[in-house]
Amino acid sequence: DKIGFSELNFIVDFIKSNNIDLFPALLLVSLNLLKKEKILLEVNIRDVIQKKDLSFTNKQICEEIKSWLSEIGEGKIKEKFAFLLDCNIPKQRDILGFLYQSLLLEGQKSQSGSYYTPSDIVDEIITEYAQKDSKILDPCCGTGQFLLAFADVVENPSNIYGVDIDEIAVRIARLNILIKYKNKDFAPNIVCKNTLFDIGNYDLFSLNDENMRDFDVIATNPPWGVHFSKENIENLKKLYPTITSFESFSYFLKKSIDMLHNDVVISFILP
Repeated sequence: DKIGFSELNFIVDFIKSNNIDLFPALLLVSLNLLKKEKILLEVNIRDVIQKKDLSFTNKQICEEIKSWLSEIGEGKIKEKFAFLLDCNIPKQRDILGFLYQSLLLEGQKSQSGSYYTPSDIVDEIITEYAQKDSKILDPCCGTGQFLLAFADVVENPSNIYGVDIDEIAVRIARLNILIKYKNKDFAPNIVCKNTLFDIGNYDLFSLNDENMRDFDVIATNPPWGVHFSKENIENLKKLYPTITSFESFSYFLKKSIDMLHNDVVISFILP
C-alpha cells in the first residue's frame, strides 16, 4: 500500500543520505523488526556499537545476530543511525528482502539476474502445490519469498530448504524463516552455496547431506540472463553438456529435475 511504500522510501532515503553500508543498515532494521516481533527484548544503538550481548527469546536468532554483528567492522555503526532501530517498518511478508532489493543498484540486479517476484504469483504456486508435510526446496531462494510462503502451509521448518549464492540474501532468508517459526527450536536449512556447482554430491549440509534429495516440490524464480565468467562457462559445459544456450534458468531447471523423485512438482517462473 501507499503508506507502506512511503515508510520504506523514508528508510531507504535515510540509509542513502547517511551513506550507511548495506550490511549494517540491514542489521539495524532487522533488530528493529525483532523488537516489534517481541523476540528481542530491548536494544539501543550504543549496545549495538559496543557489540554487547542482547537479550532474545529465541536461541538460534541470537546466534544469527551475533554472527552478523561479528562481521561488521569498527566504526561502521554510528549513534546517528539510531533511527533505524525505532522507525516504522511496513507490514509485509518479506520486508527485509524488499528493503534489500530497494537498496541494490539496478545494474547489480541485472548482472546477477535477480529480481523480486510479485507475491500473488508466489501465493498461487504455494496454494496449488504445498501440503503441510511437503519437503520443499528453492534452489535460488534469495531473501526467502517462496520459503516464507511455503511456511504458511508446511508445519515442520526442517522440511524447508533454500540455497542462494548471495550471502546477505541468505542471512535475511534464515532470519525470515526463524521469525516465521519463532516458537520452534531449529536451525534453518538455508545456506550460501552455488546450486549449479556445489549441490549434487550430497555434501551441502555437513549433518544433513542425505537430505538434499527426495523433494516433493521445487519452486523458484530462477536468475535469467546471468553473465557467467569464462571459468564458470567451462564448468557448465562439463556438468551440463546437453545445454548449449548458456541461459541461466535452463541450468537451474536441469539441476532441479536431477534432484527430484517420483510424483513431484517443479514450478519455475520463466521469461
